[in-house]
Amino acid sequence: MAPLDWRKTIPQGLRDTTTELYVNTVEKRSFSVDCALGSSPIGAPCGVVSAFGKAFGEDLSSYVPPSERLTEPVCRFWKDLVSQEELVFANGTDTILVVLAKALGAPGGRILGMAPQFTDAPVHFQLSGCDFKAVNLEGPSYEIDADRLLEALDDSISLVYIDRPHNPTGQLMSLDDLDRIVAAADKRDALVIVDEAYGDFVDESTSCLNLKRDNILCLRSFSKGWGMAGIRGGYGVFRSPLARDLYLRVSPPFTVDALAFAAIPMALDEADEFLPSMRREVARLKRATVDRIIESPRFSVAKTHPSVSIMMVTYDYREANLYDMLMEHGIKTAPGSGFLGIGDNSVRLRVPPEDQFEDFRTRWRDMVSSLPR
Repeated sequence: MAPLDWRKTIPQGLRDTTTELYVNTVEKRSFSVDCALGSSPIGAPCGVVSAFGKAFGEDLSSYVPPSERLTEPVCRFWKDLVSQEELVFANGTDTILVVLAKALGAPGGRILGMAPQFTDAPVHFQLSGCDFKAVNLEGPSYEIDADRLLEALDDSISLVYIDRPHNPTGQLMSLDDLDRIVAAADKRDALVIVDEAYGDFVDESTSCLNLKRDNILCLRSFSKGWGMAGIRGGYGVFRSPLARDLYLRVSPPFTVDALAFAAIPMALDEADEFLPSMRREVARLKRATVDRIIESPRFSVAKTHPSVSIMMVTYDYREANLYDMLMEHGIKTAPGSGFLGIGDNSVRLRVPPEDQFEDFRTRWRDMVSSLPR
């Protein structure tokens, strides 16, 4: 059986489309009057301009391609690892995954992933007609075994999806293991989507962007480690020019707003001070959270990275619904039912913030005390 080249699974209608969308037209000639896009010639209401105009300027009323505001600061942050020709921007990595599924997913394609992992990605590709092949991780550690992924990576695979750090456990596959998978996928003409939505909780030296492979699509977000979920900003680095071109044909052109244009460059300017401090603080809180959990009988935490903000907690009683147990004591988590491959006796738990930590410890203790002995 010949390898299933990812290019052969591009939707027929998209493959045959050659029209350039007018919103993507790059005009290098100078002009004095802009009558191109459909923004209002009157501008925003006075109250809005008064409240926000000083902060956002002309970006408040204009259609601005995200690349005009964000390409330079993102490239500066990554130094020589990212070029502007590789970048796409969106209001979060979820949006990029939805568009990728439309651009690259079609009946006949097959995506390799694992269970559990971030469920939305394989679901979007399945909705586009792809098959999904999952490598089931084994509890209680749920450790990712790169060799098992390599065994599953046969010639039927056109795409590979890896969330790294892993969601829901928070573990980090080594860069060497990832490189082995990407290299094996390249030999089979398969693209590898590396979702680094939680990537800012670990050092940039661990990112897949350090791998010089043409078949990597790397997704990054400002919602997690940067603490800006309400701003909605994310980006992708596409090593494949064809994949990026197909993405841009499908993607809405203006997916990042004026607030993100203002906030993201400011955040990147603070990276040297903010990120190391943030990682140390998350690691401190996570260590205390894990200690509280594993000292409780019949509770375990899956393999996880010390500074990634999430972890997977399991109660060793299959009939239990851990999400409901915790909710009854005022602790909200993400239920195991939201992930393939784990049961209701597991949850994804994000490290509580400092000002809620003592309350978390008390409520966790009360929940454990309420369990039958």
